Amino acid sequence: MMNQNSFDQFARNLAYRTDRRTLLGGVIAAGAGIFGIRHAALAAPQSEGGLVFDYYQAIDRRAFKTAYGYLGAAFHARQTLDNFTAGFADTVYDDLVISGVHPDAARNQIVYDVTVTAWHLDGSVHRFTGTYTEGREAGASKLIDAAIREVPVHDMPPLCAASDLHATMTGDAGAGQRYGTVTATNVAGGSCVLGGIPRVAVSDASGNRVISARAEPNVPITTVTLAPGKSATLDMHWSNWCGAPVNGEPHVSVTFRGGEGRIANLTGLAVPPCLSQPGGESTLSVKPWQIG
Repeated sequence: MMNQNSFDQFARNLAYRTDRRTLLGGVIAAGAGIFGIRHAALAAPQSEGGLVFDYYQAIDRRAFKTAYGYLGAAFHARQTLDNFTAGFADTVYDDLVISGVHPDAARNQIVYDVTVTAWHLDGSVHRFTGTYTEGREAGASKLIDAAIREVPVHDMPPLCAASDLHATMTGDAGAGQRYGTVTATNVAGGSCVLGGIPRVAVSDASGNRVISARAEPNVPITTVTLAPGKSATLDMHWSNWCGAPVNGEPHVSVTFRGGEGRIANLTGLAVPPCLSQPGGESTLSVKPWQIG
């Protein structure tokens, strides 16, 4: 049976309230020991951290409908999809660490010990700790219970702003595809955090938008902490440009979430050839930040 006090606390934290909208967001699953630890009756959509991993990855990709679908019926009864989505309006990035996995064969459940660190639009950083319970509901794996509380957080680096970084770009080509890598080096006086996937766009030499990037699927989003002088990379892949000729050399821009600025006028990504019929769809995908 669900612990009512635990459920009520979690439901309140998820509720659409201006002072607590940002409990949950993206994820980094920490510790190789959690990977693949599953009860046979609870086959996960992905292996890393079970349904909790999938849930947070969906949120960090802003796929709120998918994330909401991972919650059980009791959560849905207390919060609509619209309120769930609105609850992340002032979340910039969240990092989740799974520190323990406890299968319960008798109940056909798994309990995850978690710590969530949340960066907010106003620059504040909050930390939460507790548990999530995954179980079966109507024949499917769902998150059916949670007990989360806020705890103090000390000396957590802020999110990186564009002004903290010196960025360069290199390009490559192969089999009609075009690839680009942005290398961003921390030139600030202290460490900062890169999390999630920024908005990436390609414009022509006159500044006209050519194409905007989509997040590449099935690539785990992790937290990258950059000490001064350290670098991270952002990889992109452009395919099948069948539109009008691009005026001049393409320019790439990287816009950071949460109003943390934009890196513009990066060059090195070439225009790919048209590999389909004229008018065919072109795709530009971007992976999450990785340690350089």
